[in-house]
Amino acid sequence: MDKFVIAISGKRKSGKDYCTNNSIKAFEKIQLSVSAVGISHSLKEEYAKIHNLNFAELLTDGPYKEQFRKDMIRWGEDVRNKIPSVFCRAALLSVDDSDIVIVSDCRRITDLEFFVRTIKLSQFVLRLSKSTDSNGDFDS
Repeated sequence: MDKFVIAISGKRKSGKDYCTNNSIKAFEKIQLSVSAVGISHSLKEEYAKIHNLNFAELLTDGPYKEQFRKDMIRWGEDVRNKIPSVFCRAALLSVDDSDIVIVSDCRRITDLEFFVRTIKLSQFVLRLSKSTDSNGDFDS
């Protein structure tokens, strides 16, 4: 079976992780192998290596990540300006032999373009948006 890629797109705090986690549960329930990868994970991993930082802490929402957020964003944009697909490629290279790959954080148009135009796999793009009156509760 060819890999099926689901690219989830949305702004920060729009529910991408919630959607990813529930999708994983649903696919596993019907016995499909599924992996979730994050473009930001590959960016954070490389940033941590270069700056000798704690990669695991950069994956959290805690204060450790916040102290590096602005510089990490600037650095990531500089890298993307040179090679737009670098973090997308790194994310896919981290995938095992799962039937389904969920890319949980396609925030930029260049990320989506990479999956739509460059990768010749089956794919589905899901764009999430959060209304301004939402309280951030995605359980309903």
